[in-house]
Amino acid sequence: MRLKDRVAVVTGSAQGMGYAILRSLAREGAKVVVCDISKKGVERAVVKLKGQFEQVLGEVVDVTNKAQVLRAVRSVPLIYLWR
Repeated sequence: MRLKDRVAVVTGSAQGMGYAILRSLAREGAKVVVCDISKKGVERAVVKLKGQFEQVLGEVVDVTNKAQVLRAVRSVPLIYLWR
C-alpha cells in the first residue's frame, strides 16, 4: 500500500480512464475523491468503489466553475474524519 494516508482527487472520474485511474490509486491505499460533472455518475462510481474500498468521497464538480472547484477542494479534509 504505497499510497496509504494519501488522498487522490481525480476529475472526470465517474467513468472511463478517470475511473480506472482513481480505482488504481485506491488499490494502492489512497483515500479517493470521485469528481465529475455528472451527479448520477458520481453516485454510481462512489457506490461501486465503496463496495471494494473503504474511504471514498464523491463531489459533483464542473472544472470550468471556480466556485465548484473550490468547494470540492475544501471537502478533501472531510475524508480524514473517517475511521
